[in-house]
Order: sequence, then C-alpha cells, then structure tokens
Amino acid sequence: MSRPELPPSTSASPRSRHAAERRPKRFRSRSVRVRALLSVGILLGGGGVATLAAWSDNATATTTFSTGNIDLKLNSADTITIPNLTNLRPGSTQAVAIAVSNTGTLPVTYTVVGAGTGTLGPALTAAVYTGGTPTNPAGGTTSSCSGTAITTTGASAPSVVGTLVGTGRPLAGTTGTPQVIASETLCVLFTLPTTAATTLQSQSTNITLTFTATTT
Repeated sequence: MSRPELPPSTSASPRSRHAAERRPKRFRSRSVRVRALLSVGILLGGGGVATLAAWSDNATATTTFSTGNIDLKLNSADTITIPNLTNLRPGSTQAVAIAVSNTGTLPVTYTVVGAGTGTLGPALTAAVYTGGTPTNPAGGTTSSCSGTAITTTGASAPSVVGTLVGTGRPLAGTTGTPQVIASETLCVLFTLPTTAATTLQSQSTNITLTFTATTT
C-alpha cells in the first residue's frame, strides 16, 4: 500500500530562519555607510565652493619718473665770438667779459680749456677772473680785469692753449638751492708777453675756449 504524500512544510529550519533574518541587517548597514559617505562628500564639496568664492581686492601705486637737464650758456648763447685781436706786439693785452650760466634744471660744475693753432697760440696767455669787469684803455697794452683771479696772473698766467680753469666752478640749476649761483661773469685777460719771440711776427692763430659742464 502506498503512503499518503505529505504537503510541503511551510516552516523553515531554525538555521535558515536565522540566516534570512541576518541578511537584511547587513544590507541595511551597508546602505547606512554609503549614505554617510555621501553626506561627508557633500560637506567637503561645499567647503571647496566656499573657498573659490572668496572675495579679493587690489591696490596700486603709480608714479612718473623724468630726467633733468643741463644747458650751459655763454652770454645767453651756445656759441659766442670774442673780438679779434689784431696788430699785436709784445706786451699787447685785451680783456673780455664772458657771462657763464646754466639754464638747465640740474646743478653743474664747469671747467675751461683753451686751444690755439700755429705757433702764436701757445705764446699767448690768459688770466681768468670771476666777478670782474674788463677795461681796455687806448693803446692796447694796459687792459685789465677787476674781480677775483681764479688763475695765476701776470708773467705767471697760463698759456691760452691748455687748461685755464681746472677746478670745477659750481652753477646751480633752475631748481637748485639759492645759496649756489646759477651764473657768473668771467673776465679773461689775453696777453702777448713782452718776452714774445721775434719769430712770432706776422703770425696768426685761431683761439677756442671750451667750457665744459658736468652734473654734480
């Protein structure tokens, strides 16, 4: 006789039931961790956005630089012509006034160097005075300069060919300090010494005085 078939059991074994109960807890725990990590990521991302949105500001300083200039003038001109000395003889003299000025903005010192052609040039002497006035009496042998000598004078006066004023003379610029003058008048006394050689007869020379200014 065959046995009657039993209906399938609807109850699970205790082991299977425990496994089923544990499975959802694992899934729930993992889901919680994922959500927590996502939350942290959002917070960190929010902090980064705040840094990029920080305010900034700038301040600037500007200025303009410009150079000054020097402009040496003789009798208010760049070039002047000294009156010619003609028909000279031993002992002949001629005094000439030259106003030296600086119309530039920067202070300067200036020097004076003479040059002359031929054999007559070196034979002539030139004594230089500051603040002087020239006097040229008739006869042409007794000219003189008032003022203060800034070179040796008389028989010891320097040759017109060479350095006449070697120590720089100061001149203020147009923006200079008041205690420094911006101009001065020189008196130059040219002389053909009484000891001039006979070989200098019928000779001529072209004399050039060069005034050189240097910034200080």
